[in-house]
Amino acid sequence: MTIRLNILSICKVLMVSAVLAFSFICTGYAMDVTLEWDANIESNLAGYKVYYDTDSGHPYDGTEADEGNSGEIEVDEDTTFITLHGLPDSEVCFFVVTAYNTEGLESDYSNEVATLSITWPQGGFYVNASNYTSYTVGGAAIANADDIIIKSDSYAIGGPFTADSYGNWSGACDFSYVSEGAVSLTAESGCITSPAVTGTYDKTAPASIASAPDYLDAAPIYIEWEAEDATSGVYATELWYKGPGDTWANTGLDAQTGTSGTFSYTPTQGDGTYYFATRSTDNAGNVEVEPSGDGDDSTIFDATGEGCSTATAAPGSGMDRHVQILPLDLVFGLIFPLLIVVLCARRFSRSRSNSAQR
Repeated sequence: MTIRLNILSICKVLMVSAVLAFSFICTGYAMDVTLEWDANIESNLAGYKVYYDTDSGHPYDGTEADEGNSGEIEVDEDTTFITLHGLPDSEVCFFVVTAYNTEGLESDYSNEVATLSITWPQGGFYVNASNYTSYTVGGAAIANADDIIIKSDSYAIGGPFTADSYGNWSGACDFSYVSEGAVSLTAESGCITSPAVTGTYDKTAPASIASAPDYLDAAPIYIEWEAEDATSGVYATELWYKGPGDTWANTGLDAQTGTSGTFSYTPTQGDGTYYFATRSTDNAGNVEVEPSGDGDDSTIFDATGEGCSTATAAPGSGMDRHVQILPLDLVFGLIFPLLIVVLCARRFSRSRSNSAQR
């Protein structure tokens, strides 16, 4: 940020005119502020003193800077900048500068300048489909500042907002014209720009798919799944099912993390067709739609042996699908009639052959 500041004269002995500019960055919970100014040309100029505080106006008695307490930080006459480290990044910091000469005379305070900061959200935030048109951003500024604009990269997405008498401000921002992905937020007030706060904008739900065996005659049913989310990543995935004559519901099994896995489900409604689907949530909080229709895959479950059944194998064993076994009554019902037909046909063929030889 750039702020112009004029240092006043020193008791009519030293005339000082300077330009103060400063920028700052946040590291963890501390803020580094760099102050710069134009050099003065008076022959008896001895240096400058820097004052700061988290409250506006005299007395400036800040103590947080690593370089020292307010008023005790001195810069020699040949240096036109200083960086203060360790200032609180969750509060507005106010700064003034004075000049002093070789006789020890010191000027009045310059005009006051202040930082501007975003205190909510913190870095690593997510904006999702449920809040991207009204996402709340708040921070600290000079009391009653009424021109605070929020930008995401080059887009103005909120404001102007007005700070209250304590310097607190907040408002809703609209990300509709911002591209999904990594985003940065800054607050601007006049010529002051706050440090950037970075996060992720993702309004697209993740996608997942489940795969189940065709037939089983014994529990559990192993359902494999995969999920993806290109912007914020997959947070967790649930298994949903629809039993015989039932409606879709969550199985109640613990949600699984990652991008793939296997659920072990025990049917609770007896034999019949069970339909399966997965439902994922991404790190931004977007949730995949509830399953409908026949879902992703289905399994015919027949534990009583009255229909087709299968032998089951644990996933990853190389027999993840099924081996079909026919019930004995079906075997006898099909094989014996076929044998009788074959025997009769062979006997008839031999009879015709003997007649021809005669």
